[in-house]
Amino acid sequence: MSMESMIDTSRQKAVNRAFVVVVVIALALGVLARFDLTLSIGMDFLTMFCLVPLGVSLIGLVFGGLSKRAIDYVPGPWKTRRVFVSIEEFKEMYERHEEAYGHLFPDTSSCFSSCYCFAFGGCVLGVLLTLGIFLIGSSTPVFNTLIDSILLYTFNVIVASVMGFIVGYKIVSIDPEKSIPKPSVDHHTIDFLSALARVPGVRTGFDVQLGERAGLLALMEAEPKAYIEGLPDTVQLKLQISRSGFVYPYIVATYYKGPTVEEHKERQRLGTKYPAIFEYMMDKDVTVIVGRFDIPKRTSSVPHISDRDFYVLAVAVVSRMRELAAQAPS
Repeated sequence: MSMESMIDTSRQKAVNRAFVVVVVIALALGVLARFDLTLSIGMDFLTMFCLVPLGVSLIGLVFGGLSKRAIDYVPGPWKTRRVFVSIEEFKEMYERHEEAYGHLFPDTSSCFSSCYCFAFGGCVLGVLLTLGIFLIGSSTPVFNTLIDSILLYTFNVIVASVMGFIVGYKIVSIDPEKSIPKPSVDHHTIDFLSALARVPGVRTGFDVQLGERAGLLALMEAEPKAYIEGLPDTVQLKLQISRSGFVYPYIVATYYKGPTVEEHKERQRLGTKYPAIFEYMMDKDVTVIVGRFDIPKRTSSVPHISDRDFYVLAVAVVSRMRELAAQAPS
């Protein structure tokens, strides 16, 4: 089954053709104006080399977003299965998923990409503007004043419109309600799960849901999990990351039908930047320990939890789960 059977690009092609027509019209109007008007270092020059490129870059931004939105996902049944894979296996799966479907999603670094592209585009336009002033004002043009100005104008408009289109395309996605899912896993998840993997006796990986549709595979869901060697699989460690203002990782350890514990908190210093808090609770038949750091409500800087500190926290959580397992009824 080819990608075309899942992704309909007919509307996108129409949008792209319309964008090309708009750029060609802008080029044609500029060239005609150059033949009819005397170009001087004044309003005519600024219009051709500043205002028009700025305008087509904004038009390109709009058309880029419309082009991405015009991609239509063709709904269909997926056959799903769940597997537990190692961190390295997940990385390979994620890379293949990105290669196949990454163009359908917004760029994860779209804000940075947009700022970078606009800054780079501004520099390019500035260089071209300076070059235009130099060539047109020079007594020895490359070809002649008319041809030089037309070539510069054409290059300026093409660069501005294409850069605007690329940014607009990157910052949006196709309809998220009717698209292939994308697991929300970033490098922070990988880094902290790798730190958890270094804890002795801990086996880490991802609980992955794979989707198959007539030969095409997709990574539908992914949840980072860990198991403690020597304990039953009903004992699990789940990595959770809060991103409300800063990256805040913590561990939720669960023990299905484990020993009953009283709900309480323990605060302990582990030699880490922040003290640790261990919350004990029961969730029906599940014994739960939440290991997290006690972050001050008011700080002079943005809180940061290092991989090393998270590793120390994980060691403490694993130790407590082993103690609980020793109390569990046989």
